[in-house]
Amino acid sequence: MIQSSATICLVFAALSLVLTPTWASNRIYSVRTDGSGLRIEVDSDLFEKGTKYTAPNVSPDGKRLIFDLMPASNDNYNRSRLIVLDLDGDSKGRLEDLDYGKSPRWSPDGKRITFAVHAGNPKDFEPGVWVMNADGSNAVRVADGAWPHWTRDGRSLITKNYNHSGVHLIKIDIDTKEETPFLPDYNHQWQMHFSPDGKRVLTYYKDDDGKHLITINADGDKNSIIELATGEISHLGYSPDGNAIFYTMASEAGGNEIYVAAPNDKSQTKRLNVLPKVFKEQPCWSHDGKRIFFCAPDDVKLDK
Repeated sequence: MIQSSATICLVFAALSLVLTPTWASNRIYSVRTDGSGLRIEVDSDLFEKGTKYTAPNVSPDGKRLIFDLMPASNDNYNRSRLIVLDLDGDSKGRLEDLDYGKSPRWSPDGKRITFAVHAGNPKDFEPGVWVMNADGSNAVRVADGAWPHWTRDGRSLITKNYNHSGVHLIKIDIDTKEETPFLPDYNHQWQMHFSPDGKRVLTYYKDDDGKHLITINADGDKNSIIELATGEISHLGYSPDGNAIFYTMASEAGGNEIYVAAPNDKSQTKRLNVLPKVFKEQPCWSHDGKRIFFCAPDDVKLDK
């Protein structure tokens, strides 16, 4: 499923002829965990106007950033492509197009990538969750679902699925394809993230009071729940060392805010003072836990 990086400009030039932008371009930014040092990691002018970056994910060694690139169209999920940017070394700045897909995630050892494929993609790849080598080779479909996440041992995936009762999470063994429910007692969206040791899960559940951000043992023991926040929570993630988590929450002033907290003590929560009144989408940690990457509009002003 790999598309040569040499043809990436041709691909997006072709897309620009048939697609009319329906949203503004954006950027991928990063910021220190104290809210300082905002900088651009992927600028909007790398691709055709109207395309949008989503789902950034930094490789475990910090050398590569993968994200998906969505064209401005009604079927943008179908046409989303997987892009890798080299962040370090002699090849810094090199872009590689790994073909159609969405929501990519590096494996814990950085050797593989999992991602989702949506129905109606131009190459008729079978919809569902896939796994491939980090260079885009040997792509194999694993199961139905979307928004895949790796277990910490790299042997299984957690996928978001739907049935008559709504959203549910499934654990899938990559080799055997065996499927088992994951944390079935909670009404999940696609948001969940394992602690580095794989023993805890950061997620949220919903009830009449709204969304509750929690950490919980990976076996679902209700007595292990620690609640960290309540509100219009969206994106979340454990730091690489497990000593912190982040989450975003809608702001009454507009947009949303990024918060950093201890995974077991909400009294240590701090709000990052970064791009107020702006929606900051799908953040992820840097490999060393010192910065947080996120997507946001490209018309914001950065301090000199």
